[in-house]
Amino acid sequence: LKDNDLIDEIYFDDDELEHIYNDHFDIAVNLDSGTESCLIMDQINANERFGYTIANNKPYPINELANEWYLMGIDDNSKKKNTKTYHRIIHEICNLPYTGSQPMLGFPSEKHERSAELKAKHGLAAYSGLILVNLGGGNRWQYKKWTKEGYVQLIDLLSANEKIGVGIIAGDEDRDFYAMVSNEVRQSDNVIKFGCDNSAEDFICIVQLFEKVFTSDSLCMHIASALGKFTVAAVGPTSHTELDVFGSGQIVHSGKVDCLCCYLNTCPKTVNCMNTISAEEIYGILIK
Repeated sequence: LKDNDLIDEIYFDDDELEHIYNDHFDIAVNLDSGTESCLIMDQINANERFGYTIANNKPYPINELANEWYLMGIDDNSKKKNTKTYHRIIHEICNLPYTGSQPMLGFPSEKHERSAELKAKHGLAAYSGLILVNLGGGNRWQYKKWTKEGYVQLIDLLSANEKIGVGIIAGDEDRDFYAMVSNEVRQSDNVIKFGCDNSAEDFICIVQLFEKVFTSDSLCMHIASALGKFTVAAVGPTSHTELDVFGSGQIVHSGKVDCLCCYLNTCPKTVNCMNTISAEEIYGILIK
């Protein structure tokens, strides 16, 4: 914040960073405890500073309010004990009251035009209901995305009602997984395959077209929630308590394993956090 102007978000290149290092701000906030962000924060001059900086070449909390989130990043037990959503946590780091406000993703007129083009291209007007299934989740955590069998069963259950248009989509990282699922689902005209080659803007425009979205803990979940969609997310190795769909949807996690929020990259367990979530359970939430 500078000169009493409210700045929501700015991205800087190296030249611009050199410029702001020589400036002075009323308030500086860095909620990212990554090294690069903390190095930048360390060189910012401000009257008040919240979040994270660098100390002894390691990210470190600037203010006492940031200690809790910092500890969650280095101590698994602190992470597992947490019951606060991330949105509440970042408000607390900045010493701001939290009233349940939710993120909002702006959707200007040109994006509405692009969505209309995609709607016409895929014949979505023919359906009385639209549900999008995001198959992505990345490859960092083995079970961040749901199981192949779960996705196939869910899509088949949904597409059995020919009045519902069932979209399936994924990002580039999940191309192989998308191919496996899309090849095994019931081949029907009301299963609309959006593929993995959509630009970020088109991905958002596609999400905007659907009334309900099922996804893992992923970018798609945050986009859908910020667009006000009914969002259902299946969560396993990451923290389900940190996530929020703000009263429109549900965060689903297994009640049959005790190792949730493990943040393990791989898992050797036969019975795990994802294969104990059933397609019938997700289906029941989506069609209620």
